[in-house]
Amino acid sequence: MTGIEHKTNEVTLQSSKDAKFLDAVIEKHPYGLLDKGKPNCGGTDLAIKNRYPTIIAVPYRNLVRNKVAQHKHVLGVYGGIADAEIISYLFSHDTIKIMVTYDSVGRVVRLLGLYRNDLLKDMLLLIDEEHVLFNHYAFRNPAIKGLLKISRQFKWVCFMTATPIDREFMLDELKDLPITRIKWQDMQKVKVIQNCTNNPNRVVGKLITEALEGRLLGNLHFFYNSVDSPASIARQLELPPQQVRFICADDSKQGRGKKTNQMKLGRDYLIEDTTTPVKKINFYTATAFEGCDIYDENGRTYVVSDKYKSHTLVDISTLFIQIAGRIRNSRYSGEITHIFNETRYTTTVTYDEFKECTEKEWLRSELLVQEVNAMSGETRKTVVKGLMKAGLDIKYLSYENDLLQLDRNLFKLDMRNFKITHEIYLTCDSLQKEYKSRGLSIGESETIYFTDKLAANPKARIPFRDLFTEYVGLRNEQGMIFCLGNRTDRCALIEQEKPLVREAYEKLGADRVKELGYNTTNIKRELTKLTDASNNEKILEMLYQLGYTDSDFTKTCAGIKADLQEIYECLGIKKKAQATDLKQWFEVKRTSPKIEGKTTDCITIIRRKIIY
Repeated sequence: MTGIEHKTNEVTLQSSKDAKFLDAVIEKHPYGLLDKGKPNCGGTDLAIKNRYPTIIAVPYRNLVRNKVAQHKHVLGVYGGIADAEIISYLFSHDTIKIMVTYDSVGRVVRLLGLYRNDLLKDMLLLIDEEHVLFNHYAFRNPAIKGLLKISRQFKWVCFMTATPIDREFMLDELKDLPITRIKWQDMQKVKVIQNCTNNPNRVVGKLITEALEGRLLGNLHFFYNSVDSPASIARQLELPPQQVRFICADDSKQGRGKKTNQMKLGRDYLIEDTTTPVKKINFYTATAFEGCDIYDENGRTYVVSDKYKSHTLVDISTLFIQIAGRIRNSRYSGEITHIFNETRYTTTVTYDEFKECTEKEWLRSELLVQEVNAMSGETRKTVVKGLMKAGLDIKYLSYENDLLQLDRNLFKLDMRNFKITHEIYLTCDSLQKEYKSRGLSIGESETIYFTDKLAANPKARIPFRDLFTEYVGLRNEQGMIFCLGNRTDRCALIEQEKPLVREAYEKLGADRVKELGYNTTNIKRELTKLTDASNNEKILEMLYQLGYTDSDFTKTCAGIKADLQEIYECLGIKKKAQATDLKQWFEVKRTSPKIEGKTTDCITIIRRKIIY
């Protein structure tokens, strides 16, 4: 270590010239936040190899399996590992090293408290991949909230990442912790090769074909934040299983009606993990974006982003840099190819406008929460019950421990997601600017029945009328003769790939669907009418069905008025619609763009309101 720089609540440690790994800079993890400066510098290995009892919390099972395979003295804990195995480990090892998924930390801490409480006082809780706490805050909310709560029980806790979240988006629970940053002198420059295309999947297919035909050297490693596209590509190219590897979450406990990743991949392609041998073609989802060590001297790295699937727009500040360091020993380690299409939003709402409106919505909601929580217990319960009946916005608001709770972190997530989709991925130029700011340099066949067509290509464009009619015949057993497959298999295929068909058949019936002209918009409205939701929630859902979005959506006043009138009539609301009614559900602004050469009155949605 050659130098220390101090700022308020922040210290920067500068490495020596020959330092490659974290143990050459620090002997143990500091309290607070640790920005380790670069991926693959041995941050986890430092905790595994030193003399301090440690719980290492990581986001994915694959990370646990990956490290445990390399370090036999480490106990890996996730769903399926029995309490007895954990207890046995606690009494059979002098230095405790437990690597555990975020979801299972509470179980480990509980067992330590029951059987080895003496260890907790001096134990380090290392929460690795700290940026994932923010990136996954919405869809893994209970696990992450629980982990943050548990972390406050430890005197020695460290939140570690190589790619910290920008300060404006940092979780409220972490923003006041001291920060230690590592500054390296041997940082490898990563060159990004941009491949901007209208069809990212087609580019991927071409690369795979070239690799399998020997026209592209190396093994291909594709990082998607989705199983759907890789599964579709594999089927379309008829990739032999011995040539392709899929690494994704083994989500065998999906809810009813949801397809597991294995179901999406089909019988030919099995889910593997990072400990299995690499193949010519390798696909990874988010489960392998961070922390996993992949070894392949001939590995080429590709990140794929598709504007039509916003969850695949990889955050350059965190995930992109993490992915760039996944393959440890590749001869192509200084190079990463980004395959993407521009979002090209016709944006009339800037990020600053969205942020300002979000802050106002936060303050408005915070005032409501304060006023409700200041009420006496019984009055508060009555008011909250009324709010819930009216359609309380449970995304941001919850009722816990007899108090109304407002989660500011979710507002921050809204702002970051808006920035990614409407600013960073807007054009090639805006994406290049983001690369540089993060230290990166720029470099159908005939089918007899529609189910046959659907089986061959789940993305096939099949009119709803045709698929619904075939489904009705299957359910009613009208003597259909099939060239292959049985009636049950064909019904299951339609239900998996086009769930609206089954829902419409079972809830509306064939005659009503026919009366609605097989129009999916009308069908979705009828289904929405049947729900127990409030009218406000039903109106919002019907607006979404018409293409309205929570932010940066513009439409003519006349068009909005017509849409709302149609919705009111559908719901039996006796009211004459006005375009300004949109203010009940959204923060809006008036705009006057020229449409076909004429100045036209329009309304632009800035963001959705919190519904009370």
